[in-house]
Amino acid sequence: MSKDYNHEIGYETLLKDWEVYKKQTPRGVTLVKGGGSIYLQFKTPNKPRSKYQCNCTFSIDGMIDAVRKASRVAEALKNLESEVNFWDWYDKEIKQDSQLKDDRLTFGEAIAKVEDDFWDRPSRTKRKRDKSSPSDQSSWYRTYGCFYQHLPEYKTVNLADIQKVIDKQKRGTRNYKYAVSA
Repeated sequence: MSKDYNHEIGYETLLKDWEVYKKQTPRGVTLVKGGGSIYLQFKTPNKPRSKYQCNCTFSIDGMIDAVRKASRVAEALKNLESEVNFWDWYDKEIKQDSQLKDDRLTFGEAIAKVEDDFWDRPSRTKRKRDKSSPSDQSSWYRTYGCFYQHLPEYKTVNLADIQKVIDKQKRGTRNYKYAVSA
C-alpha cells in the first residue's frame, strides 16, 4: 500500500496501490484489471497466456486476495501434473465456484423423516411408542398414514400434490383439519 497520501485522493490512491500489488505477484502470473474486477493472467502448457477470473474486486482487500491467489496459482503451475486437474482445482479453490446441491426431498424421504420423528417421540400418555403395538400403528395411520398414502412417493415435495390430498377431505371436517396439519 502506498505511503504517500499527500496528493492522491480515493481512486488515485487505489491506482497507486494497484501498481504496488501488481509487482508483488510471482513470476509467470500477473494481475490484470478489467472493469471493477481483478483477473489473473497466466499460461498453461496447452493454453496461451490469457486472463482468468479470480472473483476479486478492484479494492484493497481484492488486491491482497488476488496476490494471495496468484501465489497459489504459480505454485500449482510449478507442480502441474494434469491440466484437467489444474482447472478443477482452479474452479474450486481460486474462483470458489459453489457447487449447488439439489437438496430437495421426495415425498418418500419426507414421509420417512416424519415417521422416524413420530416413533421417537413419546405418546400423549408419555410412554415410548412401539412399532409392534397395534394401538401405536393405528395412531400413526390415523395421524399421518391415511393422508400420506395418497402422495406420489418419488416426486419432489410440491404444493400442488399436497393440495390434492387436502382437497380430498371435506372442508370443515375433523379429517380436513388433520390433513392440513399432517
